Amino acid sequence: MLAPRLSILAGLTCALLGGAHGDLMAVELSDADRRTIEELLGAGVLGEAVAGGPLTDQLAALHDGTWNYQIVSGENQGQTEAHVVTRLKRDDSGASWRYQAGPKDILFLHVADDGSITMLSEQDLDDGVVIRYTPGQPLMIPGLAPGESRQFSIGVKVYDLSDPNQLEHTATSISPTAIWANTR
Repeated sequence: MLAPRLSILAGLTCALLGGAHGDLMAVELSDADRRTIEELLGAGVLGEAVAGGPLTDQLAALHDGTWNYQIVSGENQGQTEAHVVTRLKRDDSGASWRYQAGPKDILFLHVADDGSITMLSEQDLDDGVVIRYTPGQPLMIPGLAPGESRQFSIGVKVYDLSDPNQLEHTATSISPTAIWANTR
């Protein structure tokens, strides 16, 4: 599923960009992460860690657009995958968003007043399921500081895409942990 890819990408993005206020702290990438990035992008692309503050809502402000990514491993290695972000027009507040990651994953996101972003549901077209998260799975947590982690309790229900009333699987509580960047 896409959630682990998003978490890794969000963590890497936050590690590289940092925040704009508060107590600043540098968080080093692990040796394994550093090696992986350099294998994919080449030696010398990473410098020393720079200090960053708590995450801010400006770091991940959503806006309509298309981003193309090159797949660097797996069965689709070398191919390009389009990620398309679109504000849902039925919501005049601008809080509801659709994020299509390639041809097989569609996420429905909610932006709260504090700038936090949660994933409310996901359509996995490869497996033919709709996954609903209650409450939404956190993707962007303003105020999360370098090295800090927060754990959440989320209910998950998985429905058959061809019959959205057909509940296939349920988990009354999963406990993902959000971590700002990668620590040694």
